[in-house]
Amino acid sequence: MHLFITLLATSSLLFDKGGPSHGGVGGLNRMQIVANASTPAPAFTGKTVDGTTVSLASLSATKPVVLYFIEKACPCSRNAAIYFDRIQAAYGKDVTVVGVINGTAIESRAWATAANVTFMLITDEDCDIIHAYKIERSVSSTLIASGGTMVKSYPSYSIQTLEDLSSEVAKLINKPTQKISTEGAPAK
Repeated sequence: MHLFITLLATSSLLFDKGGPSHGGVGGLNRMQIVANASTPAPAFTGKTVDGTTVSLASLSATKPVVLYFIEKACPCSRNAAIYFDRIQAAYGKDVTVVGVINGTAIESRAWATAANVTFMLITDEDCDIIHAYKIERSVSSTLIASGGTMVKSYPSYSIQTLEDLSSEVAKLINKPTQKISTEGAPAK
């Protein structure tokens, strides 16, 4: 069984045409939302920063994916990116991490370079994907199983949420939980 993880980052204000609001730090106990296991994730099609067209259906067809919605100007989005890169590295080809950023291809490439990330980025200049997932603040994520059903959403990041996310990925791919370095992540 494979899994698709969607990581959605916004700021403290609602995402509008300008993107998400800032502030995505919070503990699992007050921030985690568990979706109904049979709820289909909102379908989408988008372009990567290199112009390749991808869809939720193609990304989640055979394995997990992390869609990480990024507010291009939010420091929390940049600070959290390393942890999602680590999830990609820890689980390798069994999961795909994808950032969804509220910017143009040029802005998105600049962000990826500045954040030093290797995961795929999808541009969402008009915030259509971000709005479909009802993202309100950075740093948020949604775990989606292979086949496109929602498993969990995390509207923030912390050591606890990152550890829970890693554990959930492992369960969905039937492998041992990988220890993700959370050094520097918020405690709550």
